[in-house]
Amino acid sequence: MLPCDSPYRGNLLMAAVSIIFLLYSRKMKGPFMFSNDLINVVSYFLVSLFMHSHQQMSRMEDFKNRRIIKVQRDTDSMTGAMTKAAFENNTIGFLRNPESEGCLLILDIDNFKSINDSFGHSIGDFFIANTGRCILDCCRASDFVGRFGGDEFVILMLGRLSRDAVQNKVMIMTESLKAFFKENTKYQAYSISVGCALFHAGSLRPDYQELFNQADHALYIAKNSGKDRCIIHGE
Repeated sequence: MLPCDSPYRGNLLMAAVSIIFLLYSRKMKGPFMFSNDLINVVSYFLVSLFMHSHQQMSRMEDFKNRRIIKVQRDTDSMTGAMTKAAFENNTIGFLRNPESEGCLLILDIDNFKSINDSFGHSIGDFFIANTGRCILDCCRASDFVGRFGGDEFVILMLGRLSRDAVQNKVMIMTESLKAFFKENTKYQAYSISVGCALFHAGSLRPDYQELFNQADHALYIAKNSGKDRCIIHGE
């Protein structure tokens, strides 16, 4: 633990220096001087050990608190997904690498307004919260999942993906969502519409805003061609 944990490395260094000094003192000085050195070194070492450990632990506590605040700021409290700002910042950072590849998906719940109007806002919140949680369960830890407000969610799936792979992933997600709401609610008509935009490595590829617009246009087509479907930009 001492050599591996950074807060304790200073303590380990102080202990090593103290031991070397005492060995030198015992060899080069008389018993009386060595006794004085021993008392002084042990006293100062214990004081410095306490002060250094206290300082390091305070820094670690501050770091942990900053991390907690950042996670709370970047996480949507209702669903556990990223906030819009956090999702956009992470996605833009990922897209800066010209070798990055993946697929941006925008999805929302079909006929969500009628769910709110028929069952009330508390049931609407239940639909949003559990839609977000099911999406997170269906995605990999490396994927980005964000909520853009209301019932709109955005996903960035990382890695080279074919159109068939994206359609298959959306189908699994859709079936998981339908099964959950069929089992846990009286609403049997639950469905989602999804718009997707693929991007590959290379210089000629869309930036974030263009990629978002492509996926958003695909979602518009999905909504206006019967809903409950996934449309990939360019189809």
